[in-house]
Amino acid sequence: RASITDQSSSMYGLSCVKKGDMKLTMGTGSFMDVNTSDKPHASLEGLYPLVGWQFSSHKSRPVYLVEGSSYGTGGLIEFCKSKGLFSTLEETSDLASSVPNSGGVVFAMGFSGLQDPAMQEPGSIMGFLHQSESTTRAHLVRALLESVAFRVKQIYDTMLKETEFQFKTIRVDGGCSRNDFLCQLIADLTRVRVWRPSQTESSIVGVAKLISDCERSDRLDHPVEEQDEVEVDGTEFLPRLELYEQHMSMYTVWNMEMSVCWCSDTELR
Repeated sequence: RASITDQSSSMYGLSCVKKGDMKLTMGTGSFMDVNTSDKPHASLEGLYPLVGWQFSSHKSRPVYLVEGSSYGTGGLIEFCKSKGLFSTLEETSDLASSVPNSGGVVFAMGFSGLQDPAMQEPGSIMGFLHQSESTTRAHLVRALLESVAFRVKQIYDTMLKETEFQFKTIRVDGGCSRNDFLCQLIADLTRVRVWRPSQTESSIVGVAKLISDCERSDRLDHPVEEQDEVEVDGTEFLPRLELYEQHMSMYTVWNMEMSVCWCSDTELR
């Protein structure tokens, strides 16, 4: 018998069982989690601790995670899809890659307010900024995907600031992780290898693995976190360091725009 929550199960399904392992789920929201072993992390920047898992075996210690999140990722994608911007998420990868940049367009992603770590204002607004007569559908799609990656970059930088870890790999899952452009951009922005399994619904895999490991936890010679990690079939995205400055230049512009995209309660009414 096993009981585990969504993000903890995703961590387990992606084999993020060692201290310092990181994963990013991009589905209904974007959730970045880091394994902090048996020590919960107290944050001053909007991150929050979660219980990962614990086996009933007397050898087992509780494992904790620290999480940063951005809500509404999936909602943004569905909203833009419903407005006819694209038909499928897979289509957006080719569209975004068909132009060298967003043509100056910025997408303010305040669909559900802006969550931790840096932006938590409920009066935020959403929309495409700086459109011109030369703006194409590809520019809009690229700006949309860039905004998702930029929020991930914010959370990642907070993780670096608040923890002692130096991350070597970000394992990704969730429906939006099937977008190659998005995964590659995250690798470029963080300068860290991104790895995506062929099965992107890792929460289901995590539950199955947990049940299996629970049944044999008393017989293991070493705790689960000491077992060798095996990456099954998947896709690797390596950071393109030569593009880092170009992406960071747009990230800086996006940050500036996001800092002024607010409405007062009176204006919202």
